[in-house]
Amino acid sequence: MNDLLNHRWRVIIVLAVSVAVDKHFRLSGGLLQSRLVMAAVFKVLFVGRLLLKRRADQAKRAGDSSE
Repeated sequence: MNDLLNHRWRVIIVLAVSVAVDKHFRLSGGLLQSRLVMAAVFKVLFVGRLLLKRRADQAKRAGDSSE
């Protein structure tokens, strides 16, 4: 969980810039500005990062135990 807190502001800033660009150029027709879509994007990013971190930790442990 601590790792997620370290990157929280970076993710928030990237998403805010994405919404601003989308709003200016009307790329998604307002879909990115929806609260439901933004919540889903946040959830996917954080859960994906958590899963990638767990996979890396497991691979590291597997590498350490084989030595």
